[in-house]
Amino acid sequence: MTCERVRDQLALWATGDLGPAERRRVAAHLAACPACREAADATRAAVAAVRASASPTPVAVGARARMRSASASALVAARHRRRRRRAVQWSAGLAAAVLVGVAVGYLVDAVRSPSPDAEAEVRWRVAGVEAERTSPAENVVVRGDRLYAVRRGTGGGSVVAIDTAAGEAVWETPLARPSHLAVAGPRVYCVAAGDGGPALVALRIADGRPAWRYGTGSREVALRPSPPVPLEDRRVAWTAGSRVHVVDADTGRPAWTRALAGGPLSAVAEGGGDLLVAGCEAVCGLDPLSGEVRWRTAYRRRLAPTLPPLLAVGGTRVFVAGADGGVAGRLVCVDGDSGRLVWTRCVPRPRHLLATADGVYLRCEDVQALDEASGEPVWTCRADGCGPMTYTDGLLRFVDSGRDGRLVAVDRRTGRTAWEMAGLRSCGAFVAAGDTGYVRTWDGVVHAIALGRR
Repeated sequence: MTCERVRDQLALWATGDLGPAERRRVAAHLAACPACREAADATRAAVAAVRASASPTPVAVGARARMRSASASALVAARHRRRRRRAVQWSAGLAAAVLVGVAVGYLVDAVRSPSPDAEAEVRWRVAGVEAERTSPAENVVVRGDRLYAVRRGTGGGSVVAIDTAAGEAVWETPLARPSHLAVAGPRVYCVAAGDGGPALVALRIADGRPAWRYGTGSREVALRPSPPVPLEDRRVAWTAGSRVHVVDADTGRPAWTRALAGGPLSAVAEGGGDLLVAGCEAVCGLDPLSGEVRWRTAYRRRLAPTLPPLLAVGGTRVFVAGADGGVAGRLVCVDGDSGRLVWTRCVPRPRHLLATADGVYLRCEDVQALDEASGEPVWTCRADGCGPMTYTDGLLRFVDSGRDGRLVAVDRRTGRTAWEMAGLRSCGAFVAAGDTGYVRTWDGVVHAIALGRR
């Protein structure tokens, strides 16, 4: 589909009024086109704002009634005009988008915070945190008594350190389009825009002052640079495009750089004494000190290079998930000791991958658990959204952004719900630290939630 055709369909796509075949074509185009994906996010955000209010307040009821009535007329008219000519179809799509905007205006005062039960559990909130729904970057990290988050603004953005007890900022450092946070030792690591491409920046954990900046010096376009990964020997590994970079954590000086065929590359991971990284053709085990390739295992079929693959390590198994064209995907299992390909399984397009010593969990259209030895499904949990999953104490935690939203914890063996909290909608990870959990919602607010009995 062309960009023009997709933009014509976005209003109907966001409200669920496209047929299955047309919706699949739109989804395939959005997966490969950042500009249309941005337009789709804006349209979906408007619709989500309308649906976010579940309380039947007079304002909400009136707005919904107006939206339903006007939407029905607009959709019927749009479909009729679309049969006649494309030019009028574009106008119908624009009118539908304007209609959604008007409906959102009616609902500005009616959109709720989390439900009353969830409200009682919230210790504090901090607004203005980056909430780009299509980005896999995790922009909230908790270490010790501080939470580190990315803020974005028209002038660029910043990294902010927040006291987890009071919810107040300790320091804030401006950076150009920051993303992908990681924290280790005395440093906060962040990917930021730099001359000629993305750069890796280290900030001092005490006061946020820049310690060093490492630019790749490459003209290669990185679709999505990976998060930095602190290593055990006071070094930091990072991938951008088809290159792996390992730098000294204290000085930012490069230890080594390795180009690998079949990019873009996943984030790196440590396993079995190797530095692991996956591309669209193969997964490799590298020598952490030199960057030399110790082993390389090719997939049976190349993954689509639309986005970098996802990589996770569970025990001695290495798992790679990636796109297989359109809305399809594949999950690959490799033995980390021998480099042998164990199994390959077709899955829906993957959004997040998590592995433990005795299980592998994939977030696609739903959250599903698979047997690590065979790849056979174990259980499936219906959950809308794309946020990362987290695992602690035998519970898999994630946010289901369908309907009014809910934070869910399920038993990793059975997929049965252990507990849930209504009123939260997010594409970020839920991070538990002590007796508090932290989650960034769609409106850019970080919520500190008292776990208590949870």
